Amino acid sequence: MRIEADLQYHPASFQPYLTTCQIAKVVELPDEEFSALLQYPMKEHRFIAENLSYIIDRGRVIHSLMALGQGRNDGVIIAAEGRVRAEYAAYLPEARSTINKELDRAADFIIQHGTERTGTESWCVCFEELQEHLGLNIQEGNGLDAMLKSVLERRPEIASVDMHSGCITTVYRPGFCRQIQNHSEATASDIRLKDILPLLKGGGAAFLCHETAECSVLAENLRLLTEAGQQDHETLLNARISEICPSSDGVEILLTGVEQEELVRFNEAYDNFVKAEQSMGPVM
Repeated sequence: MRIEADLQYHPASFQPYLTTCQIAKVVELPDEEFSALLQYPMKEHRFIAENLSYIIDRGRVIHSLMALGQGRNDGVIIAAEGRVRAEYAAYLPEARSTINKELDRAADFIIQHGTERTGTESWCVCFEELQEHLGLNIQEGNGLDAMLKSVLERRPEIASVDMHSGCITTVYRPGFCRQIQNHSEATASDIRLKDILPLLKGGGAAFLCHETAECSVLAENLRLLTEAGQQDHETLLNARISEICPSSDGVEILLTGVEQEELVRFNEAYDNFVKAEQSMGPVM
């Protein structure tokens, strides 16, 4: 058995010495430039020179630069001490996943505050709030702002996002706003599954759940229906939305005005569709 390892010469200790680093800016590099950083970190790099103002040592917290390779998950965190090379650096194999996890937390924070408090479909969260509550340093032009905006735009609750003057202004779809639902019960009761189904595309997992029975349908499966399939499952598509609840796995949308048998019937039809597709192509 062979194992690749980074062996140390005369190691004094195997206890890691960790430095607290605040990511001040994220830079995405083309593959050639990122590969050069990995191979020759002590050479001078143009992107470090262009971003030296972000790399500041402030006592116990070092404001650092995070370099990501385009289309890659790994990255390098850099503290340059005024030089244009990676004077201090650490290779992080899961850098992008780590950042995305924090951005998802920020999106959850923004959406929870907005949907619970807004009565006009829009809400504003300042960058300072994210720093205070989550330790996330969002600034205009520091890379994290664009990445967070992209995460927010993919969420089904949000119709639009704007960032300016240190604030994130989000406009929410009315069906997700608690105060609007509370003050417009008659209108909310008329929101049907077929009305919001197109809005759920690309925003993470959405589970269509019966309001009383333990039965659910995955929204992305329902979107595969052909015109004939939509007619066959018209009763399910006309179900009313009683509540929309964020969950750890995605979004749960509670359906009312439909029998649980309709959800069961669709799931059975979808299972048959998958089997048919595997053997002869789409037929649903």
